[in-house]
Amino acid sequence: MFFKPKPLIETKQLRVLILFSNSLSVSSYLLSELEKYPQMQDKIIIVGSLTNNIRAVGTKTMEMKNITCRAIDEEMFAKKKELQKNNVSLDYLKKVKDTIIEFKPHLVLSDNFTIESTLVESVFEMPVLETAFVSTEGNKITTFTGENVVRNAILSSKRDLQAGAFITTEGKQYLLVLSRKLPLDLQKLANITNSDEFERYVKIFAEKYIWQCAGPAAKKALELFLEGKIVTKVGKLYIKESNEYLQGFYNMTTECIQSIYGLKK
Repeated sequence: MFFKPKPLIETKQLRVLILFSNSLSVSSYLLSELEKYPQMQDKIIIVGSLTNNIRAVGTKTMEMKNITCRAIDEEMFAKKKELQKNNVSLDYLKKVKDTIIEFKPHLVLSDNFTIESTLVESVFEMPVLETAFVSTEGNKITTFTGENVVRNAILSSKRDLQAGAFITTEGKQYLLVLSRKLPLDLQKLANITNSDEFERYVKIFAEKYIWQCAGPAAKKALELFLEGKIVTKVGKLYIKESNEYLQGFYNMTTECIQSIYGLKK
């Protein structure tokens, strides 16, 4: 790489703001890790949170963790302003931008936030980190989103679960970290005889997915930012490994950078 690298975020204390719409997933894992390893709390700082749903169940967790949570309901905002669906999210983000700036974050963590990260990034003008279920069959990577993503993966006969941590910056989204795979218990799944058993199975693996795939991927992504290893140049993302900057993503299975040319999105 023939340019002087400048980290996308250069800081010794990474300030993170959490965006969520209802329940928490990767945030729960991250908050648990911060409690488990106090030395991390001096480096990764959760400066606050915001939800666009005044009834979000995640607000209770934020209160318990003593994290400031602003609840500004998007639906109520739309009704008050008499906005149409096609411009609600944009106007809503413009409305809450000043609230976000008060926390002075370096980036925002989108935790099942219902507004697309590309729109959040364009309005807030800061990187947006999020995780998604991914499938890496052959040399192609496919991304799946939605509340029922684990259930849908199981119903579509996936053999394992895997998460990707994506960063949206400068109008583009990049795969930053690929988690280890979580094998599904196919034998147990084959012996399920009713819907209640299936729902319990889905719930168990959805939780495992958060704690073994999505959560660790998000944490690793934050660590890469904290270490100043993420660089973008001319619409491309590079990660520092040893003394080189490589175009690709961090693979948690191999614990090294994998070239983007190994996978196609």
